[in-house]
Amino acid sequence: MSRLGSLYLHASTLAFVLLIVLFTGRSESILFCVGIWAAALVHAAGHIAAANLAGELPEAVTLYPFWSTTRLFRSPMSIPADMKLTVSGPLANAALGAAMLLSFDGPLGRQPEWFGQWARIQIGMGAISLLPVFPLDGARLLRLILKLRYPEEQAFQIAGFINQATAAGVFFWALIQGFYGIAAAGIALYLIGRFSTFLLVIGKKINEARTIDDESMNEDEPEDGRTITLTQTADGVWQQVEPSPNNEVRLYF
Repeated sequence: MSRLGSLYLHASTLAFVLLIVLFTGRSESILFCVGIWAAALVHAAGHIAAANLAGELPEAVTLYPFWSTTRLFRSPMSIPADMKLTVSGPLANAALGAAMLLSFDGPLGRQPEWFGQWARIQIGMGAISLLPVFPLDGARLLRLILKLRYPEEQAFQIAGFINQATAAGVFFWALIQGFYGIAAAGIALYLIGRFSTFLLVIGKKINEARTIDDESMNEDEPEDGRTITLTQTADGVWQQVEPSPNNEVRLYF
């Protein structure tokens, strides 16, 4: 992985660029890829701007072939504040895409075709990121909305069911339409959703075992109610994050 300050370029991104240049060499394909990466950076910039307004700084931004992740190491936030931070990325894409479309046939004359394509990519990335499918922003937003009414565990279970149903819907729709690449993405999102639910169960089992061990070592010590948080790093590796009363680690896609 290459690093430019706190901006990371994942190895898959560099490999993807090389494949595009070697096997296509077409300016249209290269412009399309540049448009996707520009949309990913705008998406990350939206999260960063919202984090700065909330008084937090991002730890790292990682650029993948078709998306980006913004990693924050921050103090706990209220649900409404977290919701604002979650939607900031998609809103940044939608706002810029709409502005580009409005200026496509503006006072300066008609813009090149790639300009309109980039505008559609911006809007498309904003819309796709709001799908209620883990690990997209839409899944986090759905979970936050559900937490306003349900306990956290129940909210996660409901969100997991919606996640799997949406991913399955994407798969069958893409299969019928002949979009086999999107169908493969639907399968991947479905499996990721199943895996994230499995990690939640494992985390709860680990927490229960640790709580029992703590109580057996010191019966006079009150239960501290600690929980185990499993999160995915910018490298795509799942790891345990030790609980802290002062901070949390969050990824925004």
